Amino acid sequence: MARRPRTPSLRRAAGTAKSAARSAARTGELAVAAGEVVEARLRQLAAAGSDPVKLAHPEFQMMVGEKLVAMTAAGTALGQAAPAVMETVQRWLLTHGRIAFETGGRLATTRDPAAWWHFWQDQGMASFNATSRAAEELMATTVRAFGAALTPVHRKATSNARRLARD
Repeated sequence: MARRPRTPSLRRAAGTAKSAARSAARTGELAVAAGEVVEARLRQLAAAGSDPVKLAHPEFQMMVGEKLVAMTAAGTALGQAAPAVMETVQRWLLTHGRIAFETGGRLATTRDPAAWWHFWQDQGMASFNATSRAAEELMATTVRAFGAALTPVHRKATSNARRLARD
């Protein structure tokens, strides 16, 4: 059963803005944590330059594997959002196909310029409404997907920064 398109809503837009702000803050935290992790690991690597035994430190083995795990989880989150994006785009395209079909049929059969003009305005509003609904849904879906993709990377980087700060 096809989902009925929602009308744009200030409450949903505010929720999307709140999610985007949260993701922006977490992106900043990620940038700081990543810098701290790189700095700590470079210090460890420099110390290992004079003492090759230190190259066996587990930190050097974790560097690659943890990135693969976090990026796989991020990619999975993005992949899970793809059907919602595709559904929204498909619904928008089908709506505009219907609008174009109706417009062509009406323009071919209408002889009264005033009726033609009113119909044209109605179709313009239908197009505008469909586009604003699609834009709202795409924005919300994209913000949710970005937040979900950011979560595993943020979690690993911030936990690494905390752990390395203690060492």
